[in-house]
Amino acid sequence: MFVDNMGDVVVPRNFKLLEELEASEKGHGDMSVSMGLVKNDDIFLTEWNASILGPSGSIHDGRLYELQITAGPNYPAEPPVIRFMSKINMSSVDQRTGEVTYSPPAFPSWNVDMTLESALVNIKNAMNSQANRRLPQVKQFPPFIIPHMFYTFITVSHATMQCSPMPTLLHYYHTSQPPDGSRF
Repeated sequence: MFVDNMGDVVVPRNFKLLEELEASEKGHGDMSVSMGLVKNDDIFLTEWNASILGPSGSIHDGRLYELQITAGPNYPAEPPVIRFMSKINMSSVDQRTGEVTYSPPAFPSWNVDMTLESALVNIKNAMNSQANRRLPQVKQFPPFIIPHMFYTFITVSHATMQCSPMPTLLHYYHTSQPPDGSRF
């Protein structure tokens, strides 16, 4: 830690990012956003992957959005660069690049006390704002629908001792139909 010209104590960039990484790994904070390093050996803690689960009651409900975050060398004095990897129609997002612009309503103003998680929460809250909650969205293929996630289980028939895999999300992805054939 050091003291700036104003007499305020400033936490070094990497200490702040390590603290944010630890909180994210332990599951502290908003559970509808998640983040982690792209590479575990990134000693400068620069490149991050993140996801936002769309807020319920909006057009984003049930969608999972993937983002990339770059915490530059001047973070937290300067905001991170946040880019949507998933297509989204939303104010404060450049439609060509997916980059988040730091303008209202997503970001009233950036300050050094904000974190990567608080930036993601601000974006999630902006999704639910009057300006964004009903904007038409690009159809995701396949749509990520939370109640219909399928996990891989191996069932063993005790009578025949044969193994058979249960339907998985991968099956759904390739067929765009749930394994049981039902429609949503």
